[in-house]
Amino acid sequence: MKQINIIIGLLLLLLVSSATGARYEEETAIPKNGCGINNNHTNYSGTGTKNIDYIDVQFSSPGNVGSYRPGSEAGLIVSVSEAPAKVEFYQMDGAGGTKIGEDSVQPYEQVITNVAAGIYVIKAIAMDSSGVELGSAITELFVGNSLVGIRPILHESYEMVSGQYPFVASHTDVITPFDWWYTKPFTGDFQTLETFFEFYISNAVVNVDTSTNTLVEWIKQNEDIGYSVKHILICREGKLLNWPPETLGPFEEDTRILSQIDVNRLRTLFTNAYDKGILKHKNYKLIQLVEHPTFFSKNSEASAVIKIMDGVCFESHQFNKHWPLHLGWEKDLEATSKAVRWTLSNNLDYVFYYGPWASTNSHGYYDNLEYSDEPVKEWLIRYWAAGMPKHHNLMHYYINNFPHGTGATRPIGPETNSYSTLGINKWMIEQFGRQTPVKEPRGADLVEIPGIKRAEPDNTVVKTKVPEKAFPPIPVYCGGVAGVSSLAAAENSAHYRASGGGLYLHNNGWGSLNKEEQKSVQKIFRDSPAAIELGFEPAAGWAKLLRDSYLKAGIRPDFIAANAFMANNIPTAAGWENYMKALRGAGLPESTLILPTFEYANFAKNIPKLLENRVTCRKDFQAIIRTAGGFVLDTPPGYAFTREEGYRIWLVDAIRWTREHGFEVVWISSPHSFGAAWSADTARFLNYLRGKNAMPTRIVVENYEGNPPEEYLNVVGSDRQESTALGVATRLITVDAVKLLTTGHH
Repeated sequence: MKQINIIIGLLLLLLVSSATGARYEEETAIPKNGCGINNNHTNYSGTGTKNIDYIDVQFSSPGNVGSYRPGSEAGLIVSVSEAPAKVEFYQMDGAGGTKIGEDSVQPYEQVITNVAAGIYVIKAIAMDSSGVELGSAITELFVGNSLVGIRPILHESYEMVSGQYPFVASHTDVITPFDWWYTKPFTGDFQTLETFFEFYISNAVVNVDTSTNTLVEWIKQNEDIGYSVKHILICREGKLLNWPPETLGPFEEDTRILSQIDVNRLRTLFTNAYDKGILKHKNYKLIQLVEHPTFFSKNSEASAVIKIMDGVCFESHQFNKHWPLHLGWEKDLEATSKAVRWTLSNNLDYVFYYGPWASTNSHGYYDNLEYSDEPVKEWLIRYWAAGMPKHHNLMHYYINNFPHGTGATRPIGPETNSYSTLGINKWMIEQFGRQTPVKEPRGADLVEIPGIKRAEPDNTVVKTKVPEKAFPPIPVYCGGVAGVSSLAAAENSAHYRASGGGLYLHNNGWGSLNKEEQKSVQKIFRDSPAAIELGFEPAAGWAKLLRDSYLKAGIRPDFIAANAFMANNIPTAAGWENYMKALRGAGLPESTLILPTFEYANFAKNIPKLLENRVTCRKDFQAIIRTAGGFVLDTPPGYAFTREEGYRIWLVDAIRWTREHGFEVVWISSPHSFGAAWSADTARFLNYLRGKNAMPTRIVVENYEGNPPEEYLNVVGSDRQESTALGVATRLITVDAVKLLTTGHH
């Protein structure tokens, strides 16, 4: 949608768009229809008389399973093989169903606002005009706040990483402070007081002698320094360690699972230790470590054992038979996810214990994953897509960080390195974890133990409190072309930067600045996040430009937006992968996202068939988004409301699909026609997206006018002027964010 400068000095000539960017085409009405459905099908209204045969009904959103943060909005969309008179929505329970709404116009939608934590079964029933049921579908909604935990074992020195994970240290819910592998001061940086650990039963009969049982000793060690034991991940590990047959569990299909006698003796052990004053509680949560991902939920005897325990832990990582994920022992991720939902539905905790991760320079490493060069993230994303709940109060995601073998080749930190263990921990927290710090720094809460060196109470990491504005609910970046030189004056962006705003470097605008202006912008925004907008083809040319104009200058962007759909070009997943490799080859860090601007809906020849070519309908679109890890939506808000409803449906579908699969959505707000309405249009469009449960994960505010008229109001300008790019961006963070973004981002 925006112009791209000709790059001087490249060997290959680049195509340049018009002075004002790609032209928005005249509005064309499009019928509402599903993927591949003939536009001329009959739509029977509530007053019609024609009977319709039994039809296929499916939830196109959220699919069979949805997962949401509490207080958010659950958007339900039903697709049908033939349009009925209406679709009614019911919340099902043991007594039947309670009607929550209906819709008589495609796409059949229902929004559940301010959802509370819990599990909901929603049924959609398609009916003809006389009230006869024609078909139905069921979806489950899981709502809650998942917890993030980490087994933070160092294979680097504490001094190498200390102070480099303030966000992780203040937001991680559960850690493992006691393990013979770990360097003890590391855990002193974390603000949480909850812990988990693994325990393996090695005797044929559980030892209930409180003076000799190692489990009692471990719990006491945790409690003596002020920790509360959240979970004990427990099993019999005899098969793996070649223990005698009598030490194995009672089930051949999964010898890790305990017997009912084991569980009863463990409960007795806890009670005895409490009565003697050794432990602080009479009972603790026993989480069954399972080897087989589904057996425990299918076998009635195994299920009976699980139900007298407190939950299930499935250990899935690159050191066991699950690697690589799509070729490993457990290929049926949907079946595994169904077992997860069985656990949560029985009010039991589920711990997804994954990692460690083979490094790309490890012996024997290979990555056949179809979409991602970040197999660690892809691991979770594939499970979420298969129906494992991302958000639920009883859902826990723990990182199993091994310090040996290939696990030791992946760096521990810093958290700003998305490839590191702490970087992955940060990503998990941002995806589904706690959005506010765990608690204030512990200081005096710590109990010293002889021989254990801990971080001092006034240590920088411990005393750091993450300022709210440093982590806005949706990060905002600002830049542009017209008036970009105003960024070189610090007073123009002082309020914006203090509020946490980031820098967006459009290549046209950045290239128009002289070297001194560029250095000034870099100095002013040195503590702010940054992003870059580039062109797409030829990849080698843009890679060279990236290296020479940005990376050599020390600019390290959070993401790069590339105009892949310029002039209605539709890239392939393979083409996008080659583009990414070219940019990585120029020195772009692995932590930087490379995202395509997705403008399929903006070109005239696509307008009559938009709804047949939504992202949910196009596997090639999905493959590009998966390969990139997200996409950029370049839609001026004023323009969005001049277009037909089908256009906005296409946008919402693209955002929802991308968000539901755990990927990034960057929305660029730019002035459609210059004037004073830009700020109001931006807020209005975000309100529309929020109402459709389709909020972006990042927002860019920029103009792309290379030759503005004299009366142009929407220059980059100053954060004190409402109609400028900096003014609109500042209002987003400081005013609209409070009422809009914090309630709409989930």
